[in-house]
Amino acid sequence: MVLSVVRRVENLEWFGKGLWTVYPEDHTGRTHGKAVPFVTGSYHKPVFGERPECPWYHDANELGSNDFRSSKENVYWLFLTDNEGYGVIVKGGGKTTVRVWVDGDNISFLVAGFSTGGGDLFFASHYRNERRPLKKGDTFSGKTNILFVVGERIR
Repeated sequence: MVLSVVRRVENLEWFGKGLWTVYPEDHTGRTHGKAVPFVTGSYHKPVFGERPECPWYHDANELGSNDFRSSKENVYWLFLTDNEGYGVIVKGGGKTTVRVWVDGDNISFLVAGFSTGGGDLFFASHYRNERRPLKKGDTFSGKTNILFVVGERIR
């Protein structure tokens, strides 16, 4: 399912379970963290041979930083809030994948009951048992709780 909220709802925080027990602090696949679409100096047009001004996980395009728009897998909970603390809570029970990105004047997010691991062949063996190639007419189902917090702050 893909949903969209207004652009000001762009503070991302999540907690989930990982494929491994330890991740570097700046790893986009880490089990918990906070991210925003753009940090100072993150959005730039790379020049060949020129060193970027920010770490790779803050590197960004028009959809947001690598950290912000990377898939958050096996999510127990994920908050997407504005600066006042209002927004969306995804309760995934450790089985949900969420991917967030800047979509013009909105922030869109995909909530899915599985992850294909992307198209990177390097990780193909890790996702062999989880990949679900879909064909026209295929159906699948799952359950995730999504709460839109309007009248009170999440935090």
